[in-house]
Amino acid sequence: MKKKILVNAYFSQNLGDDLFLKVLFDRYPNVDWYLLTSNTKYNGIFKKYKNVSILKSMSVNFFGIRKIDAFHKINKLLLKYKKYDALLNIGGSIFMEGIGWEEALIKRRVLPDEFNRLKKKSFIIGANFGPF
Repeated sequence: MKKKILVNAYFSQNLGDDLFLKVLFDRYPNVDWYLLTSNTKYNGIFKKYKNVSILKSMSVNFFGIRKIDAFHKINKLLLKYKKYDALLNIGGSIFMEGIGWEEALIKRRVLPDEFNRLKKKSFIIGANFGPF
C-alpha cells in the first residue's frame, strides 16, 4: 500500500523549494504526494508525476471581514485527515522571528498538532529560525 503524504510548503514558484519537491518525487515514486496549495500553476509544474496531486486549499472571504479555510474546516470536522499517513512541512524561513511571528507560529502549528493528536508522523524539512 502506498503511503499518502500531505505536503505544506512554500508554493511560490521558488527554484529552491520546487527543486526540493522534485527531488522528493523522483526519489520516492511509490509515495502519493498531496500538495496543499491553491497556486494552479503547480498543476503544470508537476504534471509529469502521476503520484502528485494538487489540493486547492480553498479559502472563502466574507466581505473582507472573516476568512475561512475550507480545506482545514472540512478535514477537522468530517474527514479528520484520515486519508494521509504523514505531514511534511517544507520551508526555508518558516520560523523567522519577523513582524507577527507569534501569530504565524500559532497558525503553522495547526496541522502538526492535528497529526500528532491522530498519532501520525509530522516532519519539518529545510527550516531555520531566529533573525539570523
